[in-house]
Amino acid sequence: MSPILFWVFTVANLLGSVAFLAWSVRSRTVHALFWAGVLYSYEVPVVGDYFSGNVAIDILLHSAIFAFGFNVCYAAGQAGLYTRPRQEDNLQWANRIARPKSSAYALAGSLVFVVGVICLFASLGAIQKNIFDITWTEAHLESNDALYTFGVTCTLGASGFGVLLWVNKRRKALALFAVAWIVAVVLLRVRILLIPAMLPVVIVALNKPGKFIRKGLVVGCLGVCFLFAMGFVRSLRWAGSVTYDEGILTRGVDMAVGSNMDNYVRTDYYDLLQLVPDAHPYLRGDTFIRVLLLPIPWRLFPGLKPEDSMYVYARYLGSEIDGESVHPLVLGDAFANFGDAGVLLGLAYGGFLTLLQKYLESVSPERSIVALGPICTFITLIVRGSVYNASLFLVSGLLCVAIIGYGVGLPKRGLVRRYMRRPTARSIEALGEGAIR
Repeated sequence: MSPILFWVFTVANLLGSVAFLAWSVRSRTVHALFWAGVLYSYEVPVVGDYFSGNVAIDILLHSAIFAFGFNVCYAAGQAGLYTRPRQEDNLQWANRIARPKSSAYALAGSLVFVVGVICLFASLGAIQKNIFDITWTEAHLESNDALYTFGVTCTLGASGFGVLLWVNKRRKALALFAVAWIVAVVLLRVRILLIPAMLPVVIVALNKPGKFIRKGLVVGCLGVCFLFAMGFVRSLRWAGSVTYDEGILTRGVDMAVGSNMDNYVRTDYYDLLQLVPDAHPYLRGDTFIRVLLLPIPWRLFPGLKPEDSMYVYARYLGSEIDGESVHPLVLGDAFANFGDAGVLLGLAYGGFLTLLQKYLESVSPERSIVALGPICTFITLIVRGSVYNASLFLVSGLLCVAIIGYGVGLPKRGLVRRYMRRPTARSIEALGEGAIR
């Protein structure tokens, strides 16, 4: 009976996720990233786990039932707050995001990106030591956490400005930005920098005019390229050097085509279903308490915040390495916090991503593009199960974008205040053309 129920819930998960993925693609929303991530990380590879025989059928059944409940709640949260825009409004946003007018954002964002990369190099010891001769673990454990966080925040908040250069067709500036970005990713081996620079391109491609099938093929190719890059950089990250070898390329291809679907995070999900609460207690919302206390510096109030759940999960799974983290997918994190009732978190995630989508549609076209970087990073890390880091990078990234936007808008606001006192034909013409070109 268990295999039959497993297939019933697994097929239901696959069909439901594909249907909502198609709806999200047609409606051109960021929910498409969530559904694609869930399909890639769990719902497709769980079929292979069944045939491999490496996981007990009762664990697979439990995982499928929990995933089904979570998906239903997420879909309810997505659809519950969704308001279908009028056709002209939807097309207007597509046109806005396809043709932004300002290049000042891109210039300011490029400067912030450079600052972030310098901070990352300094924090990971690339200046004090030869980064070519040390492993990622050695560099990370010896890093300055505060400087590293600041560097990641700047680069995450500014990587989306490269997408703005692409949309604006600033080819020379885009080439320089791309070279700097590639060098930073390869030398620093920080995979997370791939997300805000590549995934926003997928969302922009969805909002370009064109046929649905053609856009689907383009988005699919971009997704494969993203997965290959993630696998490639991960291989570099743990290799201890940046020298090329055939194995590094092979692992990137394996991840891109799906034969290496980050199976360790899926296995962590299975393990938590076995160990919680029999061997280890529920976290009872510690993950989200820590998120709510995010603005409070832990150095000023040590012990106030609960420990990051990623490290708690590592101990649950028997790790004895200090500082090792575990990412058990959004499903495993929800179960470890609240048990089977954790499926209700899907309502919160689905509703929150809908609010983020409405935010993108309400702000200026320049800000909507650059804000895609932190938002895409948030969605990717949420799917992986890294809730606190996802929240940290979303808040800090959007704050970085807002500060840059405020700074870029200062000349225009100053011009408005100046000419409102004594309106002339020249001032009216200047304000009509816009202070920022």
